[in-house]
Amino acid sequence: MSRFLITMTVMGCLLGASQVYSFMITPMTAVVASKGPELPPEETAIRPPAMFEQQAMEVFPDAEWTHTAEQTWQMAENVSLYFREHQRVPGSGNTIQISPVAIVWKDPKRPGAKPFRVLAQRAQIKFQNSFFDTAISLTDAKPGRIVWGSLEGAVHIDGPDGLQIDGQNFKFEEESLQLYSDYPIKFAYGPTPQDKRQLSGTANQIQLTFLPSSEALLGRDMPRIAGLAQVLLRRNVVLDTIFEQQGIPRAARLTSAGSLLYDAVKREATMDDQVRVTHRMNKLGKTLQDAIACEWLHLQFESTKPTAVVEEPSPKGAFEGLVFRSLRAQGSLAGKGTRLKVTSDEQDVTAVMQDLTYDAIQRRAVMVDQEQVVIQRGQATFLCPQIGVQHSATNSLEYLECRGPGQLEVLQEGLGTQPLMARWAARVQVSPDPEAKVHQIRIEQRAQLSVPDQFGVAADVLRLWVDLERVQSAQSGTGEPGKLLSKALPLKRARAEGRVQFDSSMIKVLRSDLIDAVITPGLLGEKSPAANSPLGNSGNSKEKEREQDPWTVEADELLLSLVHDSSVAAMDVRQVKGHGNIRIQHDPAEAMSMGPRKVDGPLVLTGVDLLAENAGGVQQTLIVRGEVDSNGQIQKRADISLGTTHLWGGQITFSRHENRVDVPGPGGLSVPIPRKQPAAVPMAPPILDIIWGEGMTFDGSAARFWGKITASLPSEQESISRLLCEDLTAKLNQRISFIDPQSRNGEINIESITGRHNVILEAYEYQQTKLSAVRRAEVAEFELQQSTGDFRGEGPGEIHSWTLGDQVRFTPGETPQANQPARSSPSNKWRYSSVKFSGKIDGNMNRNEARLNDRVEVITAPVDKPMVKFDRDKLSAKTPEAENAVWMKCHQLRIVRELLADQKTSSVEVFATGATELEGHAFHAYADELTYDESRGQFVLRGLGREATLYYQQEVGKPSTTSAARHIQFTPAKREIAINGSTGLNGSY
Repeated sequence: MSRFLITMTVMGCLLGASQVYSFMITPMTAVVASKGPELPPEETAIRPPAMFEQQAMEVFPDAEWTHTAEQTWQMAENVSLYFREHQRVPGSGNTIQISPVAIVWKDPKRPGAKPFRVLAQRAQIKFQNSFFDTAISLTDAKPGRIVWGSLEGAVHIDGPDGLQIDGQNFKFEEESLQLYSDYPIKFAYGPTPQDKRQLSGTANQIQLTFLPSSEALLGRDMPRIAGLAQVLLRRNVVLDTIFEQQGIPRAARLTSAGSLLYDAVKREATMDDQVRVTHRMNKLGKTLQDAIACEWLHLQFESTKPTAVVEEPSPKGAFEGLVFRSLRAQGSLAGKGTRLKVTSDEQDVTAVMQDLTYDAIQRRAVMVDQEQVVIQRGQATFLCPQIGVQHSATNSLEYLECRGPGQLEVLQEGLGTQPLMARWAARVQVSPDPEAKVHQIRIEQRAQLSVPDQFGVAADVLRLWVDLERVQSAQSGTGEPGKLLSKALPLKRARAEGRVQFDSSMIKVLRSDLIDAVITPGLLGEKSPAANSPLGNSGNSKEKEREQDPWTVEADELLLSLVHDSSVAAMDVRQVKGHGNIRIQHDPAEAMSMGPRKVDGPLVLTGVDLLAENAGGVQQTLIVRGEVDSNGQIQKRADISLGTTHLWGGQITFSRHENRVDVPGPGGLSVPIPRKQPAAVPMAPPILDIIWGEGMTFDGSAARFWGKITASLPSEQESISRLLCEDLTAKLNQRISFIDPQSRNGEINIESITGRHNVILEAYEYQQTKLSAVRRAEVAEFELQQSTGDFRGEGPGEIHSWTLGDQVRFTPGETPQANQPARSSPSNKWRYSSVKFSGKIDGNMNRNEARLNDRVEVITAPVDKPMVKFDRDKLSAKTPEAENAVWMKCHQLRIVRELLADQKTSSVEVFATGATELEGHAFHAYADELTYDESRGQFVLRGLGREATLYYQQEVGKPSTTSAARHIQFTPAKREIAINGSTGLNGSY
């Protein structure tokens, strides 16, 4: 509470009660009969006024009996007493009774002010000494000081500054130091020249207690008392005050079914039993009320006077210079049952609690309840066992602390029927942030915050930077109805720390140690046409109409920069920074399409650091970083995957407006390749794996890779194909647009692959798990058209092949049947073949054919195991390998591999042209053209304009037989030579 209204009411009440003491006891110091002898000069220098009757008519116009009073006494210089008769109280020698009585006192310090008046039906006064038995008359009596007195019957007291007191039977006792009345009392006070407040009130009983004194501080014949010690109003207390504050007229009322006790020594006031304090004011034509309802109320005051000042006893001495110090209010004192209640129409607040404490010097309030303090402000409900609030001199919030588990619920326009809710288990703190010029709210231990249909966040600690001045305008200010974002946001920053979780329709944070979001006002600009992006509000209307699939995020730290545009009632992400164990996943409800083909599986981003920037529209960049050591080696990958497609590296950069993906440094890519023909049994498509050492870039049409590249692809026959080079480019059959991903026609495939610099192609074939073939090619440059299977290469180059199950024979042995393959039974032998060339190579993968040009050399021989090579200089050795080896060179070579009838084995056909030379273990030949059919084991030599020549030896080292013709058919394993159209021998040799 910023204004504790009961300060004015209690102070006014106590001041009014002190007048009872001042103007009932002070005048009764001496009684002098108007017609009796004058007091001796040595007793007093005061003389009765000459015109008692005239004074009575001026001062007591409403008490006509005083105008003709039988007795008038001058009790002091400024005090006059009127009464009709007096008598000795029977059985007493020191007590006198007078009736009726009227007393008038003019304050010498305020000569122009209205005098004080006291009217009573009777008065009794008891003196220190017994004087009736010794004194001849009152004038020569020596009664001493007053020790007891009473005003009996109806009593009325009034005076300056609006003082009014009405009651019955007031009594004073010096021994008990008390002035009291057991009858109802009614009083009023104010306004004064210094204070415009007006006070009035009632109570069933009143009791004033004074401090003892051994000296005559109040005068020689006055009771031995000092200042006021206590004021007690017993039962059914009602105090009303009217005052003005901040230029606004106000009224306050304090009621109590019990008592009101003011301790002047301790400067504290206490009220109990159904205490009610209300404050009313009229603001803008509307009556507003603030109130406290409690069972016990305690007020503490302090003096503004210096402690060194020695005060003289005075009627106002107990109240002058007092300022309000503190307040404490409670519900049921036992801690159970009735709670105290604070309400404020001006602040729209209702608070229910067990205990309320307020320190006016520190400007700090503490609210406590064994269960929950409940505060309602508008549509907000706040619950917590203990709440502390501190405000400034200008009534702005300086600090707020809530201890213990609690929650906040807010029902607000635009939030539907579900409330905004915050929960915590330990503490909430609110304090100013001088740098940000807002207040920081800190919520500790199992902190939760949820905005219905928007988001929910949970963490060990939540910190919010809030402009409290805008909170009210955000609730009731201007803006588009039902849209909170159409108003200036009071929230400037939000920070969640420790075991953070975040849940919204678009993003779910499953794990994080820190999320820090900063919100700044700005303009969002044009909308982006992309659909369902985690970065920004972009998307066409149809996409927004359907429920978006959320993105799940895991990261050690997430830093967000948000922009709020109230003109379009929207908020957008400008930047996201993530650090440590990044994982972002998107599981679409429907499989994403790549043309007619569906891509099953989630989109997943993993790494060590993340930077996402959104400049509006399509100006968006995403950077995912891994961990790279000082040597450039990747320790932890940055990885992006979509289904079975994976992209990884030390850093991955997506630039949407540039339509680019860059991976500087080493990395890898895995992408499925569609099967050319559907398999009989459904099978997953083969995966193309590309690994590089220096970098990769993709512009939507082509991906280019640099540095120690390895590209591998398993085939449907359980084989693995691999390409190694220093520069690799893969082109798509159509461009992919990051701005409009749906703008595609048909299926997206890799159109071509081009490798440059030290290109190596490898293929490994397996039968089940057993290696059955190895092929390796080395060229300067290689290009493959994926759609047609056409390829080309630049020499110089080499091709090496190892095939298990060698049944090729170039020497007589087991004679095969005519027109049957030479191989007739399985073999554990490997067949090695090598081709070297200096020019170009081209062909077609689908047709298993290739053409090689310029200084082509071929060698083939059996070997014991794969990767073992056979050289030409070993042809003359007497070994089984040499006997079944052959070497050839030519200008151009065409190789075709065809499947045989069993569709499991294949046969090779070779076509050589241009200065062809053939050499085997026991033969040597020259021709312009040469054909070899592996299925028959047959060579065909042709001469163009000249004869082909064949030299054959029965054994190595023996003389050879020469055959020359335009056309020679030679089958080494069958020892057959057929010559057509020219000289030579036909038949077997």
